[in-house]
Amino acid sequence: MIYRICFIFLLGLSCLSWKTSWALAPIESLVLGNFSESYSENETDPLNYVFSRDKNLGKKEEAFKRELALYRGFYEEGKNLNNYCKETRPVRYSTEWEKVQVMRSLLSEIQYIGLDLTARAIPQYAKALEFTREEYSNLVDNLVGNYCSANLSVISKKELKNNLLIKFDKENSFRLPTVKGNPLFPDNLDSYLPPKAAIEQEFKYTVKLFQSTCSWGGNPTNPGLLVPILKNPALMSFFFRQMDNRAIEWKELDNSVFTKEDKSTVQVWCDNLICRRTIPETFYNKVFYSVGGTNFTEDLRRLYCEDLRLLDYKPNQNDERLAKMMKSITFDEENFINSQFIALITGVPDFLLRGEKFNQGLETLRSSIDFTWNKWAKAQTELQGRELYFEEPLTLELVERNQYFSIFSPHFKVAFDVNLGEFDRIAQRLGKVRVVFNVNVQKSFLRYYREALKDLDPSDKAERERLLKRFKAQISSDVQSARTKFLLPPWKGDLEQLIATELTEQMLSVADRNFKMEGSGFQAIPIELNYGLFALKYINHQKTVQQNHTK
Repeated sequence: MIYRICFIFLLGLSCLSWKTSWALAPIESLVLGNFSESYSENETDPLNYVFSRDKNLGKKEEAFKRELALYRGFYEEGKNLNNYCKETRPVRYSTEWEKVQVMRSLLSEIQYIGLDLTARAIPQYAKALEFTREEYSNLVDNLVGNYCSANLSVISKKELKNNLLIKFDKENSFRLPTVKGNPLFPDNLDSYLPPKAAIEQEFKYTVKLFQSTCSWGGNPTNPGLLVPILKNPALMSFFFRQMDNRAIEWKELDNSVFTKEDKSTVQVWCDNLICRRTIPETFYNKVFYSVGGTNFTEDLRRLYCEDLRLLDYKPNQNDERLAKMMKSITFDEENFINSQFIALITGVPDFLLRGEKFNQGLETLRSSIDFTWNKWAKAQTELQGRELYFEEPLTLELVERNQYFSIFSPHFKVAFDVNLGEFDRIAQRLGKVRVVFNVNVQKSFLRYYREALKDLDPSDKAERERLLKRFKAQISSDVQSARTKFLLPPWKGDLEQLIATELTEQMLSVADRNFKMEGSGFQAIPIELNYGLFALKYINHQKTVQQNHTK
C-alpha cells in the first residue's frame, strides 16, 4: 500500500469533486463534502518559486488542489489506523452477542456501499464498452443469480437486479473515475494508458468487487470474499467515518486535513439478521459500545486491530464456487479490487490498475514529472521573454570535425552550432537543442567528384572552383527547401558553400578502402544544427517582437 500511495501522489492525483445520490438511499457529499472556492498558498514553502505558476490558477483549478488534499487525507487516515495498531488495544463487550452485532453491522455497511457503487458503475462501464441490452442483461443475470448470497439483507436480489437494469436503460449520472480536464495531470496520459484498455481493466475489477460484496451472507465470523477489504486500513477508516457520522475536511491556512461531524453519512445497523440503513438518531440508540467505551470510532479501530487486519479466508465447502475463488485469488487481484473500490468512492482512478503491465506505472509517473516541470519552464519562459538584452549577433559556426566524424568509419555529415555569445560557445553540440535535415546527393556524382579532385593539379584553382560549384548545385535545392521550414532561419548567407567545402575535406581525408559509395541512387547526408540556450532565447525574443509588430 505504501508504494501505491507514493505512486499516486507523485503522479499528482487530485480527487474529482462530486455530489451524488446513491441507488439504495440518497446521500450527498459522501466522502469529500462541499469544496470551498479559495486556497491560500503556504508562503514558507521552499518550492513556491518553482511552482509559482499555480498562483495564477482560477477558481476551478484551485478547487482541484483542495480535492488533492482531501484525497491525501483518505490515505493518511489509513496510515493513522496502521500506526494505531502498533500498540495492543483489546476490546471487550459485555456479551459476545453484542460484539457479533457490531461486526455484522460493519460488514453490512461495507456490503451496502459496495453494492450501491457497483450497481451504478457497472452499467456505466457496460455502456462505455458498447454492450448490447441482451449482453448486459445476461451479465446481470449471471452476477445476481450466481454470486449474490441467498441471505442478502441490505437489499433484495430482485430489487438489486432491477437497479442494475434500470441504470443501464435510463440516464445514469454516476461519473466513472477520471482525471479528464484536470489541469494537474499530464495531457498525454492516454498515450501511456489507452482509454479502452483502461476501461476494460476497471470494469473487470468492478465486477470482482460486486462479486465480493454480494456473496457475503451475513455471517460476521466468515466474511468470505470481503477479507481483502477488511484488511485495508484506508478503506476501513472510511467505513468507520461513515458509521460514526464523520467526514474529512481541509484547513486552508496550512493545507492540513482533519475530520468533522457529517450527518449525511451512511449508517447501517443490524437487528439480529435484518440489516437496514438508519438515521443517526436511531443508529446511536441501538449501537453497542465496548465495556468502558464512549467513542464508537475508537471501538471500531480496536476491532480492526484485534480481529480484522490479520484475517484470512475461510472457504466454505458447501459453496464450491466461492471456495474455489478464495483459493485462487492472487495478491495483485486483492489489491486491485481494493484500489477500484477506492476509485469508485473518490472518483480518482488507479493508474497501476489501468496499465497492461506494471512497468507502465514508471512511464506514467515520469510523464507527470515531465508535465509539471515542462509547464513551469514554459511559464517562466513566457514571463521572462522580454527581460534579456542582446548585444551580440546570432552566429552559425562549424563544429570541429573530430566531434562527430571518423576517417576509419566515415558517415558523412556536417554539424553547425547556432550560438549567441560566449556562454553558448563553451561547448560544441553538448547540451544544445538539435535539429537535423538531409541533403541528397547522387552517389555517382560523389564518386566522380572525389576522383576528379584527387587527380586535379593543385595549382588549377579554376577547375577546383568549377567542381565545387557543381557540388553546391547538387545540394542547393535541399538547403533552400530546409530554410523555408524555419520560422527564423539561423543563416542568411551561402550555407551551401560551407557544407560543400566541409564535405569535400571529409571525402578527401578518407582512404580508398573506407570510401564506400557503391551503386546508384542518392546518398542522404545529415546537416545538423545545434541551438545554444541563449540563441534560442534570442530567437524567441525576435519571434515575440514580430508577433507584436503584426498585431
